[in-house]
Amino acid sequence: MNMIELIGLIQAVVLFVTAIIIAWYTYETQKIRKETSKQNTLLSEQLLIMQRSHEHALTKEQFESQREKSFIQPLFRFEGGQHSTQSAKLRFINKGGPAKKLKVIPIDNFIVSIRPATIIGTDEKGEIELSASDLRTQDRFNFEIEYQDKLDKIYKKKFYFQHQTGHMHEDDNGA
Repeated sequence: MNMIELIGLIQAVVLFVTAIIIAWYTYETQKIRKETSKQNTLLSEQLLIMQRSHEHALTKEQFESQREKSFIQPLFRFEGGQHSTQSAKLRFINKGGPAKKLKVIPIDNFIVSIRPATIIGTDEKGEIELSASDLRTQDRFNFEIEYQDKLDKIYKKKFYFQHQTGHMHEDDNGA
């Protein structure tokens, strides 16, 4: 066996060992992928079970009452806006039932208006505009939104605009 044959034999052995390593690596990677897929399926099923158990935690009357309330009462969600030193425009969307005869009443000393004022339906957008000589004089501007639901019941909800963050929040301590 000469030198060339010896080098050829060594190359063949190296290629054979490399092929075995690649085959083993492919097999292990496939096992890991299958195991990950099983775990993802189990986590999804666990999440579904948790959601269902949370839904069943409400009594049927509570669930119906919540569903009926969201169908009748408006639910205003802040969606952003823009503000400067003299004014702020706050966009919101109604995620509940329709509201009519909307009024916005300032609690502090500033000017405020709401659009639309006649009626806002479910998933419709509106805007509240605040203005003052300098909004920076206060950090928080309190106001109420008065409206009627579809059953003509009158509600007042307190909100506040925080100049520092530029956000509108529902006042959980109010009304």
